[in-house]
This record gives sequence, structure tokens and C-alpha cells, in this order.
Amino acid sequence: MAYPKINKVELSDTVKELLKSKDAIKVLATTDKHGEVHAVFKGSISVNDDGNITLIEVLESSQTNRNLTHAIWFNRHVSVLLKDSAGNSYQIKGIPYADHTVGPEYEEVYRNLTEKNPDADVAGYWEIIPDEVRLETFKERLQEEIETLPILGHADKDFIG
Repeated sequence: MAYPKINKVELSDTVKELLKSKDAIKVLATTDKHGEVHAVFKGSISVNDDGNITLIEVLESSQTNRNLTHAIWFNRHVSVLLKDSAGNSYQIKGIPYADHTVGPEYEEVYRNLTEKNPDADVAGYWEIIPDEVRLETFKERLQEEIETLPILGHADKDFIG
């Protein structure tokens, strides 16, 4: 199976800062080989200098690691959800591009992690190419719906209250 052409999108500075933030809520959603969804909080999600999303997986046999491996083998999307302290949220869809288990990137991640926690290990240092970013904050999503799908407005709003 050939690797699909990925339409990489450029992440805004706001999204990049949120990806780097230790205070942001970060969730990774993946699917297994049967399409079952698996979502986990992942504080290790960040962004590299190339504008790709990165994350550290510390458990070789975790469902996340298995699902990321499945995604890279079968060209499946994953989703990263971000939320800042002001309530702004973003969804970034992307395709896993690489699982670094050797090399300079891996060594740096491994060294930084084990300095903080000598018992920790790095099963993989994943890189995901973003191909869609969507602001998911209610106000913006509502405005988008009003502009693009006005017929979906509820007629009963005129009768309530």
C-alpha cells in the first residue's frame, strides 16, 4: 500500500503555543484495527520545528502505542484535541508519520525524560503530520453553522421563552 499524499497544514502560532503549553489540556484520540475509539490525556504532546505534532509514548504495550502503530501502517488519521484555560478548543487531525526509536531526536527525548524520572522509558517518540485544524470553541462553531447551514436553525426558538 502506497503512503497517501498528505496535505500538511501550517499550524498557527496560537495552536503551536498551545501544543507547547504545560497548562493546556491535550487529548489524543486513536482507533484500533476494528475502528474502536481510544482517547487519552497526553501531556507529552507538543510541536517540533517542522510544525509536526510530537508525542512521547512510554509504554510499549499501551493501547495508544498499538493504535499509533496501526495508524502508521494503514494510513489512518488520529486526532489531537486541545483546550486552553480560557475555554478555547481546537481539533487537529493528522497522520502519524514516524515513530522515532533511535537517532538524535529519540536520544534527546530519552535523555530529558530519564533526567526527570530515572525509572521512565521511551517506547517511541511519535511524529504526526497535521492535515486539518479546526477551532472547536462553541461561539465560532455556532457562527459557522449559522453562516453555512442557515436552514438548520430551529423554528421553535421563536416560541420558547
